[in-house]
Amino acid sequence: LAATAVDAALIQFSFSGTVEYDAINGCVDPVVVVVVVACGTAFTGSFSFASAASDGNTDTNLGLYAASAISLTINGTEFFSAANGVINVANDIPQDQYGLLATGTAGATVAVLSILLEDLNGSALGSDALPLSASALSPLLPGTFALCASDDSFQLQGVVDSITCTLGCGGGEVPEPS
Repeated sequence: LAATAVDAALIQFSFSGTVEYDAINGCVDPVVVVVVVACGTAFTGSFSFASAASDGNTDTNLGLYAASAISLTINGTEFFSAANGVINVANDIPQDQYGLLATGTAGATVAVLSILLEDLNGSALGSDALPLSASALSPLLPGTFALCASDDSFQLQGVVDSITCTLGCGGGEVPEPS
């Protein structure tokens, strides 16, 4: 049997939203009290993955895929970065979910970034295949965002209201193996 290489293009999604709360520091007036990030502050970020990423989960309704180059910017400064993470795709269990999870650094602090997009009706995703277009995720918006420091200096929570494709934009879903 001859093996053929699969052409895997790098795809990058960008996301944006707003920090709504800091569970450690609350929502105080940043002029009066020094806070890590003021509530209402906008954030942007991005993450990448291979278009031909293989599913690391054998369950037919759950997909687990590798993500890379994850970053989050607040007030024009990179606030969080991670070399790798995971993308979870859940189809109709009982809702559809798309999630990003990464452990990285926020300055000198270790932090965990979590983004969760959900469709409670379970009709947004057709399978556990990795969506290759940002438009496939639009029925799951708005989503939730959390960035938690391991030293408890902050626990940011907020809303992701936009996801766009910024590199390798095209395609629909990774086809299931025959």
